[in-house]
Amino acid sequence: MKTTITIQDLERLNKQSPMGNFFQSHEFYSVLNSANLHPFAITASESARRAGLLAYTSPDPPLVSKFFPSVKVYYGPILAKDADSGAVDALLRALDSEAREKGAIRVDIRAPFSPGILNDVFEQNDYNRFDPGGEYSIIINLAGSEDALWKGMKRIARRNIRKAIRSKIAIKEVSNEQELRSFYRIYLHTAERRYFTPYSFSFFSALRSKLQPNGIAKFFLAWHNEKPIAGILNTIYNRQSVPFIAASLRGYWKLCPNHLLIWHSICWSKHEAEAQAFKLYHLPKSESPKNGIHYHSFKTCFGGDLIRECSFYHKVISPLKLQLLKKINRLSPAEYVTRISRAVGHFVD
Repeated sequence: MKTTITIQDLERLNKQSPMGNFFQSHEFYSVLNSANLHPFAITASESARRAGLLAYTSPDPPLVSKFFPSVKVYYGPILAKDADSGAVDALLRALDSEAREKGAIRVDIRAPFSPGILNDVFEQNDYNRFDPGGEYSIIINLAGSEDALWKGMKRIARRNIRKAIRSKIAIKEVSNEQELRSFYRIYLHTAERRYFTPYSFSFFSALRSKLQPNGIAKFFLAWHNEKPIAGILNTIYNRQSVPFIAASLRGYWKLCPNHLLIWHSICWSKHEAEAQAFKLYHLPKSESPKNGIHYHSFKTCFGGDLIRECSFYHKVISPLKLQLLKKINRLSPAEYVTRISRAVGHFVD
């Protein structure tokens, strides 16, 4: 077993595997590294042609990520056709060792295959599977004409796109840092509304500066009356286009900017990026309240096929640190800073 910071071996595996994706690529590694998210790669053999993964530190607030880091694996591990459970077992054991060495509290994995495939290997390594209502994806084949893609959408999607156009919503590529900061402000509003920890601005800046010139990433903003009200970040890898991040201001939802952004991204992916498929990921299978009706109804209205694409696993590495962090999180900001400074230097797992 070996680890490497160049991820050259993993990149070869990622390009050869049908599971290969942007989030396990050297391009994503370079962005994570620029954003100081401490990425690292692990491969399950010296040749690195059986199993591998790219992991990084979750984008938590600075004090948390420094003293109580969590490790995230996004759409990994990547498996070769001849990979067996032994390769994955070795990979997970190496990840466990690396996470402990980094002082991580927990490891979160979004694996690019359905539950049941090698599931026992995760369980044997003390990973617990959970269903957050996001194990499915919509895959839209871009081989047909634009007219066929339009007709393949549900009526509500076409109606809302027309409504956005009538409302004079304009979609424009993000072309400078000021517009990128506008995108980021909208993203922060979305993070607050949906209760997730946002990436730093440096993460988005690296995406734009490193990947947009090569056609691997593309930012778009939706404008209304000269005000940016929604945005989308598309990534391209192995001829597949994926809207990695979408953000919007809730007060403008009635104008349907998100529907127009998706339609614009589909057309851009087909004609400009020359992608073969467009994927809307992380949605539930059904419209049940448990799984979040809004994500399902919005993403399925653009047509395509619903597939069960991934599974989620997590493992607590340090229960004692996790308990301490929960206690610290109940404190006021001032108490938080004081106690975390005192506790970390003396805490022994």
